[in-house]
Amino acid sequence: MAVAHWMISAVFTVVLLAAAWSDYRLRRIPNALTVAGLAIALAFRAVLGWEPFIDGLVGALLPVLFNCGQILKHWATFGRLGANRSFASVGALTIPYGIAIAAGALLWWFVEMGSL
Repeated sequence: MAVAHWMISAVFTVVLLAAAWSDYRLRRIPNALTVAGLAIALAFRAVLGWEPFIDGLVGALLPVLFNCGQILKHWATFGRLGANRSFASVGALTIPYGIAIAAGALLWWFVEMGSL
């Protein structure tokens, strides 16, 4: 199991560092990297069994459903409610949050794994 843990840790680190670097350089994280990271994470969870896989899938779907709901609310109310965010929006912020998220995720991963 130790080899699997180190392999997962290495892949996790590479994906997060790639996302942070992309966010720093381009102020965006490509969808291909996000989807690939999600697919890899779900594959690793599937190795652990159905329950971890389903938990990961439900967790991934909840933010997607929330965002879709906000967009649908925006359309249904002709822009009065909901969110319609894009980089083309006036005043859209392009702060590289991916760096902070990657740092926090890596810190949690290695501290939590070290305490097990």
